[in-house]
Amino acid sequence: MALLALSGLRASAQLFTVTNNGPLTVESGHYGTFTVTVTPSGNLSALVAINCSNLPANSECFFPQSVNGLEVSNTPATMTVIFDSATVYNYETKATPLRRGTERVALASLFASALCVLFVGRRRLRVWPGLRMMVCALALLPLAGLAGCASTKPLVTPPGNYLVNVSASYGTFTANSTLNITVTP
Repeated sequence: MALLALSGLRASAQLFTVTNNGPLTVESGHYGTFTVTVTPSGNLSALVAINCSNLPANSECFFPQSVNGLEVSNTPATMTVIFDSATVYNYETKATPLRRGTERVALASLFASALCVLFVGRRRLRVWPGLRMMVCALALLPLAGLAGCASTKPLVTPPGNYLVNVSASYGTFTANSTLNITVTP
């Protein structure tokens, strides 16, 4: 210690420790929660920033309880963190599968629209032009319900074991803990 004092350096005081309640097991494309606990060393009353790093591909951590951080006031404080193994938060629980029969409606509408083009394009037919347009509009109406992005899914985290770094920081002081995450197929 004398050597440190002579060189003008001093050891920084440990303000707090950070722990988590891992390990965590999550199905690929789904999410799970874990708890982070910040335990102050002594009297500390501060807003501590929580962060996840070394995340696997196509995954994210969300902090739903606080945008700014975790409020620590002289006692241990906890925060629930969401680990999501897809690029869209809570994708699997929000996605709805296509209704049965949607494919048949799409094929019928495409067939009807092809007939519409032939029907409207014919000049020899002596039908009022407004009636032709109404028939075509009715034939194309079922296509309006097919708009959407049901055919694409977000990227998901590949199955495997991952070590994620969970950190808490205040000012220049940072404390770390490791969370073991298993992503299953």
